[in-house]
Amino acid sequence: MFLCGLFLLSFGFASYTDHLGPPLPYYREETQVSFPVKPALVEEGTIVSIQESYSFCRQSGFSCADSRLLTGEPRNALNGKGSEEISILYSNAEGWQVGWEDGGAELRIWRSREGFCPEHIHYWHFEEGDKGNIEVYQGPAGSGKLGELTLSTTIKVKSLPEPYQEKVRDGSWQFKDRDDLQNVIDSLDS
Repeated sequence: MFLCGLFLLSFGFASYTDHLGPPLPYYREETQVSFPVKPALVEEGTIVSIQESYSFCRQSGFSCADSRLLTGEPRNALNGKGSEEISILYSNAEGWQVGWEDGGAELRIWRSREGFCPEHIHYWHFEEGDKGNIEVYQGPAGSGKLGELTLSTTIKVKSLPEPYQEKVRDGSWQFKDRDDLQNVIDSLDS
């Protein structure tokens, strides 16, 4: 039974290669359309873009994940390198992906990470808690309760003047400085 299966498999492969030719290798000097193909290398004129996106920023609609051109020494370090060498510098283990576009004229390097980007992680904002109290979440206004709950106060939102209540309820009251945040909490608590 095993030999019969092996025979049929061999016969099928032989028929396949006889009809279509041998399997094409990944790299060939000539293609079937008769123009040379060479492995993509970063050259002086190669456009190299890099992008890091962060899950919380992406979900909040922030534009911090926009692709930017790689410049300076990090860009120059890629000259003369192919995909394998670039993948060592920007490794899959660190979440990086590398891809060529426009026939090797442009190199894209990107990765996705969890949480907020390095800029937005240093913001805090107010949200209304389940008990009607003010809660402080990590992240800028507009990120909702995606970030870490850093403080739950006993200050009731309905005890605030109407404009402040609206800012808390729509999550638009943000702070970039931890001391400013603490000063506002102290003034609302008194």
